[in-house]
Amino acid sequence: MFFRKGTSASMREAGPVHSYLSWLSELVNLVEQWISLPPVFLQPITHAEYPYSPEDLESAAQATRRAMKLGNGPISNVTRLLEHHGVVVAHWPFTDAPIDAGSQWINRRPLILIGRIGVSMVRQRLSEAHELGHMVLHATLDEQTVKKEHKRIEQEADYFAGAFLMPAETFGQECLIPSLSFLQGLKPRWKVSIAAMIQRGEQLGIFSKEDVGRLFKQLNARRWRHNEPFDTEWDVEEPVLFRQALELIDRDHIDIFTEFRNELPLPLDEIVALTHVEPERFETNTLKLKRRGASGTQE
Repeated sequence: MFFRKGTSASMREAGPVHSYLSWLSELVNLVEQWISLPPVFLQPITHAEYPYSPEDLESAAQATRRAMKLGNGPISNVTRLLEHHGVVVAHWPFTDAPIDAGSQWINRRPLILIGRIGVSMVRQRLSEAHELGHMVLHATLDEQTVKKEHKRIEQEADYFAGAFLMPAETFGQECLIPSLSFLQGLKPRWKVSIAAMIQRGEQLGIFSKEDVGRLFKQLNARRWRHNEPFDTEWDVEEPVLFRQALELIDRDHIDIFTEFRNELPLPLDEIVALTHVEPERFETNTLKLKRRGASGTQE
């Protein structure tokens, strides 16, 4: 499991994140008794040598884009993209814990849990891309390496996220001027933070260290480090995979909502938070179950 904490979180939150990722996997197992979720085409990297170079990280981000049949332009909705390719994304069910994200491969499916406390859309997208980086880059590392190289692993996931959201070939041609007003103009197109664009500009050799230092000083002076332009105007991206799957099952007169409540040791509000399904859908009393047989047909 990979765990990304907010600035005021402590590592004790890792335990609950692991538990909720496990329950998220149980939700997947329940749904797939009736229908198949999108297949997973992502494959973890199995490089013999570690750590990764910047060139390795750029290549991994590009390879992931190719696997998802993306070009090199901006991604309109990162959450929907991940769900379309078999990644299960859910929001942390609490609002009082500063969790950025957690992720884990369980039963050959990548699961990502995203925190929502004070999170802007651009920060959410970056967190999802960061966790995708862990799923691609670090899933095959041994536990000892993960513990020993924790700081580097986080830096690699950050680099991957920037390269995945802002490909060098296209973003590098647009990120031309080291000024906040210019980057503010790029933000609606790429849907990433100005801070992330500054860092990506440095990685690509477009901005010098002096440019970066000056730009971050200007960010601080304008009080944009935690609340940039557009952040309060854009809604976070909502997962839809579970809601669509449950509604599809429900159309076949299968009371999957009662099944969820019977099978999961979670309060209703937490099931609602993980599935993004309206709470009233779990209040039905009928139960007509038709599970998928070994052949994939219902029985």
